[in-house]
Amino acid sequence: LSANVQQILGFSPEEIMVPGWWLANIIPEDRVQAKASKQHLLDDHYQQEYRFKHRDGRVIWLQDEHRLIRDEDGNPWEVIGSWTDITTRKQTEEALSDSEDKFRYIFENSAVGNSITLPTGEISVNDAFCKMVGYSQKELKNRRWQDFTHPEDIELTQKNVELLISGQKDSVRFIKRFI
Repeated sequence: LSANVQQILGFSPEEIMVPGWWLANIIPEDRVQAKASKQHLLDDHYQQEYRFKHRDGRVIWLQDEHRLIRDEDGNPWEVIGSWTDITTRKQTEEALSDSEDKFRYIFENSAVGNSITLPTGEISVNDAFCKMVGYSQKELKNRRWQDFTHPEDIELTQKNVELLISGQKDSVRFIKRFI
């Protein structure tokens, strides 16, 4: 064990060598998954993530990864492994997921017609948008905005979309007609 294990987990290499230490410090809800991983010790490469109790009592997320080194006959010879603290990444992923859920709720339940347009022209719309233009979600699925934009407004819309895609503008506002 390298000395930096203490920096990551708070435990000294000597403490880590105590039988049962590893499993005792995995958060109980993650133990079954972690125990099951022992059967993968003979896989050439294995990786998993689980929550772990740091020596100071904090719960951290670990990425546990190992590679099996085999001898010239293909027999297991050595396991090289690492623990990486991925707590910040997990917290960021959770915050992003929460933000996406909030955005989705606001988008779908807004009384204002909303659409999301991809550079390819494909769109996602909410129910208020459907009511505004007179199409159902099903009718607009797999359609592009060009399919129901008034022909005289397609060029104006495309120019504004290009300004957004190129980064020349953060947002655009314009009036257009729908069919």
